[in-house]
Amino acid sequence: MVKSNDKIEGVIYALPEEIAINILEKNKKIFVKYLPHEPTRKTKVRLEKGKKLYIYASGLNKSVIGEAKIKKVEYLDLNEILRKYKKNLMISESELRLYAEGRELKKAQVLELENPVLYPTEIKVSVPITMQGTYITNKNKKIIFGKNKIK
Repeated sequence: MVKSNDKIEGVIYALPEEIAINILEKNKKIFVKYLPHEPTRKTKVRLEKGKKLYIYASGLNKSVIGEAKIKKVEYLDLNEILRKYKKNLMISESELRLYAEGRELKKAQVLELENPVLYPTEIKVSVPITMQGTYITNKNKKIIFGKNKIK
């Protein structure tokens, strides 16, 4: 559990391998994630410009395979996402529509990424990463990544 005084450094999201490759190798820089709750004015947004998205390929060996820097964070509905970012989505328009089914009017977290890096070797993590994701903080980073050198 992340405490309010913990310094958020980034987030790990589990992704199917082909989506991870789209981000890391095919320059698809728009990441879309429906969260359990839409942000409100009272919600403290934890991810912001400059933080990192660590990419955990869910089909592989429970490993983080790369990272990207978050350039911008927005909360948009499906039509807004397609209008602004259709060409740079991590998945195709039809896949996004399927993913959004029943939530078309709900705001999704949209991360514009930059400087994606595919690690030369996978980095095993020591905790399960769920589809909900896990925040990386100054306190849990060593627990999650172990002795691996992560900046």
